[in-house]
Amino acid sequence: MTAARRFAIGTALAVFLSALFPVEVHAQKVALLHADLATRADAVRAKLNAAGVADVTIIDAGVATPTLADLQTYNAILTWSNFSYLNSDAIGDTLAAYVDQGGGVVHAVFTCDVGAAHVGGRWNSEQYAALALGPFFIASDLDLVATQPAHPILSGVVSPGAMNFYCQTTPQGGSDVVAHWIQTSTLAMHPLVATRPGPNGGKIVGLNLYPFLGEAGQLMANALRFVAGDVAPPVDGPSVALLAAGGASAGAGDVRSKLQSLSLFSRVDVIDVSAPTVPSLDTWMQYDAVLTWSAASYGNPAALGDVLADYVDQNRGVVQSVFGNDAAAGLHLEGRWQSDGYRPLAEGPTPASAFGPLTLMPILPGHPILSGVGSFNGGTSSYHTVADLHGATTLVAIWSNGQPLVAFGTKPSGGRLVGLNMYPPSSDARADLWDSTTQGAQLIANALLFAANHFPTAGAGADQNVEATSAAGVTFTLTAAATDLDDDPLSYNWSGFASATSQAIEVHVPPPPAGHTSHTVTLDLTVADGKGGEATDSVALTVTDTVAPVLHNVPSGILTTDATDASGATVEYGPATAADAVDGDVPVTCSHSSVFPVGDTLVTCSASDLRGNTAEQTFTVRVVGTTTAGEMHGAGFLRANDRRHEFAFHVRESESGLERGRLFLRSRGHRFASNSVDYVWFNGESVVFRGTGVWKGVAGHRYEVVATDNHGSRDDVRITITAPDGTVVMQLEGTVRGGNVRCFRKRR
Repeated sequence: MTAARRFAIGTALAVFLSALFPVEVHAQKVALLHADLATRADAVRAKLNAAGVADVTIIDAGVATPTLADLQTYNAILTWSNFSYLNSDAIGDTLAAYVDQGGGVVHAVFTCDVGAAHVGGRWNSEQYAALALGPFFIASDLDLVATQPAHPILSGVVSPGAMNFYCQTTPQGGSDVVAHWIQTSTLAMHPLVATRPGPNGGKIVGLNLYPFLGEAGQLMANALRFVAGDVAPPVDGPSVALLAAGGASAGAGDVRSKLQSLSLFSRVDVIDVSAPTVPSLDTWMQYDAVLTWSAASYGNPAALGDVLADYVDQNRGVVQSVFGNDAAAGLHLEGRWQSDGYRPLAEGPTPASAFGPLTLMPILPGHPILSGVGSFNGGTSSYHTVADLHGATTLVAIWSNGQPLVAFGTKPSGGRLVGLNMYPPSSDARADLWDSTTQGAQLIANALLFAANHFPTAGAGADQNVEATSAAGVTFTLTAAATDLDDDPLSYNWSGFASATSQAIEVHVPPPPAGHTSHTVTLDLTVADGKGGEATDSVALTVTDTVAPVLHNVPSGILTTDATDASGATVEYGPATAADAVDGDVPVTCSHSSVFPVGDTLVTCSASDLRGNTAEQTFTVRVVGTTTAGEMHGAGFLRANDRRHEFAFHVRESESGLERGRLFLRSRGHRFASNSVDYVWFNGESVVFRGTGVWKGVAGHRYEVVATDNHGSRDDVRITITAPDGTVVMQLEGTVRGGNVRCFRKRR
């Protein structure tokens, strides 16, 4: 199309000068980078001069291509075309590099034309432009409709004129639409002003008009001042993405502009998830957290649900808002997000409020998501899903009708989930939505900050088991181990058996109580990062007392002494004592003391502490009888319990000490027989002898016989049979009947 056909006479409308950008600041040195007639470039400069931009340099890019160094001498660039640039790709590369260095670019028609007049190179291939390429049209019934009436680019602007060229285009790169064209005859809408940050810095504004036509001087001046404004220091905050389904109707531009105005995020990108193709996990991993909601069906709810679940598994955070958990198919996330339980709120219907505006009611007033949120009014619609909490989520706030408004949870990977049961765009985007004079933007920002925050890790240390060595018990020194990927300052809180707010704690644990050999206490550790992120761990400390007391002054081996009479001898030892590490001195009990019979007696001394730990030590007392040759035999019966018990024995001890003996006993049909003797002691006309035999067919029974020859008087006999376990199974004692006892003791 020729220039004559392109340029029709415009209708001038009143332009009110802006007071928002004083003429003494910003964009005072700008370049008009054009591919147009020189006279028209001069006319554009005159419009800017009239709007207060005094220092304007014209660069004809149709005949020469400036370098990056050339452009960096200007505060801002306005570029447009009517003809082809001399080198479209070189111009695109240079403009992209200029923006990368923090520069500001305003691009206008026909840079957005799909024909030869557009900007190429990186500007096109990497989508730096705020407006995508499209065919151009001309109309004479255009009017400006503000999407963001308070935006500084619209300050003092009524309309650029009814006649102008425009591209049939859409915003790109997460652009925020500030104003639309509307064709009054058809009511068709086309983006007029769109803003976006550069992918790597700087600012970009797309003006969907031809600068030479109409009264666009104030609009162009405002746009140049906007992109050339003092660049705020980079925000040292998380990068986030807004995943909205529904295109322009989702209001992502309104949400982004409000988040950006809070200066809390280093980057806020808008990604339209209405298309069937879902970006890969690598795309999401450049963001610390994402917010997703839907105004229409997700393009691929299953694939998006899968990749967002994978994203959370990589220790990232997701905020899910209305209508993203609506029960209607397509509006909610599916895939692993649904099947593996990632959603913080259950799915349900999402009606508008039937009772007018709803407000926020805190459940956890001090939670970081509610920080700075003094009031929140959901607007006349107050959209929210009627749903319960899902999974192990914690409720932070509710709507004034009792429905959940804010809830959060975590996954084992550390990833954070926030259910924000509201529709994110404000009343600035549509009058019935949340009231933009309340703190809805802060609420959304807080939810994203919480989701972006990497929770710390906490380690209370390994469980410990230590033996007590005194009545004081054991002192443990614990030092909390913690890490935080965000390098946040951490606080520590120990609770349970002992408490402290320091990283290290000294814990005194007493010995186990009486009757128990161990005593376990538990301490819980909570590590907090001050941003709502917490991690917990616990440690068990066990004090044991399993060591028995130590015995002292207990003889060892065999103590030997001579018998002093028939009963044996009195043997003294000790006194035995015992000391315990925990209980101190404890009493000692010995199994036998004082008079010991002739022969070997095993003595066991033992001591126990309060927890039942017992020490034992044994020794043998051997009492030796005087060896005197002698011989005795006896036969007859004893009567006991109205029964007759028959016996016969013969025992002999030679002068050399050789002992021989046998015993036979029959009682109530039971028999005992022995042909062995291991101990014989004669004392006058009496004898004591012992041995081992068989009782009721069972070997290993012990016997002891004590017999006295009274020489014609009634003789006495005592017979004791003891089982191998020490149980006395038979004991007879009395005067011999039907026989006698005769001693052939050799007298000296």
